[in-house]
Amino acid sequence: MTVEEALKNARKFGATTIYDVIDDHQFYLHYTDLGRDMCGVFNKVGSCVQIGINNRLSSRKQEFVVAHEIGHALMHWHIKQLHCTKYSIYSRDVMEFEANKFAVLFLWSQNEYHSLEHFAAYHELEISVVKDMFGGRLGRSSIL
Repeated sequence: MTVEEALKNARKFGATTIYDVIDDHQFYLHYTDLGRDMCGVFNKVGSCVQIGINNRLSSRKQEFVVAHEIGHALMHWHIKQLHCTKYSIYSRDVMEFEANKFAVLFLWSQNEYHSLEHFAAYHELEISVVKDMFGGRLGRSSIL
């Protein structure tokens, strides 16, 4: 599934927030202490999708990690488990790039960010994570 297909799938029941997507797809979301380096985890047991988020992260960073893990759940459903660390979120691995792009595009649509720098700062990300996806072009028209 492509990022664009995953975005359509995420919104097929009218979801406007990442928490709507969690409810609509009946994913199980929980917050727990995952240590200093782990941001989140995606785990699939049968048809049950579990997303664990590190409760040590700020609420803004948690929001991005939830969206990132939803991206994995929708696009990489064939994988049973993935871990998102504070290092892997900046990885150029294809699956991590796709999950990041899903997170950026989904979250961008629900808030009024005025630039990619604003988005990155709000979610406590390095600007390179979002700039690389859009060729360094900034502004709403570059994304939408």
